[in-house]
Amino acid sequence: MEQSLPRFLADVMLGRLARWLRIFGYDTAYLHRSEDDFLIYLILEDPKRTLLTRDVELATTPLLADNKAFLVKSTNLAEQIEELRTAFSIAPRKPAMCAHCNRRLVTVEKERVVDAVPQYILLNRDSFWRCPLCERVYWEGTHQEGMNRFLGYNIWGEA
Repeated sequence: MEQSLPRFLADVMLGRLARWLRIFGYDTAYLHRSEDDFLIYLILEDPKRTLLTRDVELATTPLLADNKAFLVKSTNLAEQIEELRTAFSIAPRKPAMCAHCNRRLVTVEKERVVDAVPQYILLNRDSFWRCPLCERVYWEGTHQEGMNRFLGYNIWGEA
């Protein structure tokens, strides 16, 4: 099942969208500085990845025909997410990817994050995830309520 999920490469114009896609659980590479030729090369080298761009000229490059690029039309983040929900049937998944380095988060025991999270969080949360690369620790918190308000729906589909 993991292989059938869409994978993305976001160009310089879509850094915020890349971060949200990672939080939603989708492998989304992001290069904050790169030439169009290099992005094209990366997509051709990894044909299971789709280039996300707001650059019409880049999206319509003949080398990226056959759905290798997707033109994101909106400048509004919530609308961009809706565009991808419609085009790729994405929905938030757990575990997510690290918002920083794009690695799949792994579940960790509470006892293993005692020195990495505030005491208040340890007292009020039971589930934790860690990035195996950068070792950032994640937990479900009030930020999810803010995400839900921003998008206008509960991203995890829970009551």
